[in-house]
Amino acid sequence: MDPQALLGAHGSVLSAIRDAASHSLHTLASFPAGTASMGLLYTFHPNRRPEARQSRLTLYIRAWASDEETAEILRLLIERGPFAQYYKVSCAEGLDMRWDDLGAACDIVRREEAIQPLYSSEHNWKIPPVFYENYPFVSNDENDYLGLDRVLDRMDDPVAIEIAAEPVDISREQAAITRYCARLSEINRSWEGEFQKIDDVDF
Repeated sequence: MDPQALLGAHGSVLSAIRDAASHSLHTLASFPAGTASMGLLYTFHPNRRPEARQSRLTLYIRAWASDEETAEILRLLIERGPFAQYYKVSCAEGLDMRWDDLGAACDIVRREEAIQPLYSSEHNWKIPPVFYENYPFVSNDENDYLGLDRVLDRMDDPVAIEIAAEPVDISREQAAITRYCARLSEINRSWEGEFQKIDDVDF
């Protein structure tokens, strides 16, 4: 471990890099939707020679901006931002991988589930046909990417892994979730009203 980096990170480089990534994401999220994007790209070239083991994996920061002013902000964020304290960044002329070398592609998406309700709308018209649930991406604060190294070490084909982010307008999604939550809250409220009516009956 570089003593200078360890000193600047107050003893925990992993925690400091995680904070640097969080700072960069918050900065990116402050841009208007559709004006910028930034991501990490890992390229891996298998090589069984012992002297080449440390040069098989290359890390790139890829950024895009819709105008020169935004591009300059991204450049400063990458070259002089919190990451620059722990990584030496240089401008790449191109990628060390041809996309044609990759035989397959896949995306990691948020897990979603449609849950069947216990009661049908016959009993309560406010009950939807299905209940929708999604599962958030949960970060592992202790992740040091050694697991990724172990997986790639067994690969015999080139691999590219990209983690990208960009600011988006989520007002439509927020409105849809608000309507959905309002409907869910109305379901039990109607049942409570029915129970209240039964309680008020004078036998």
